[in-house]
Amino acid sequence: MKIIGNGFIAKNFSKIKLNKDIILFASGVSNSKCKSKNEYKRELNKARYIFCKYPKSKFIYFSSCSILDK
Repeated sequence: MKIIGNGFIAKNFSKIKLNKDIILFASGVSNSKCKSKNEYKRELNKARYIFCKYPKSKFIYFSSCSILDK
């Protein structure tokens, strides 16, 4: 398993041994109040790059959107 990211989710999944053909994409814009389109484009480009680099792997994307938070 290849893990992309270094936050809470990525760190906890690094303790688990899974199939080598899995890409766990747990990266993202950490500041949920971020309004910069460039930050989101950077993450989208990173996801596209990894997805294309490992076309035969299962791609698991972790995301969150807290729509109820102020």
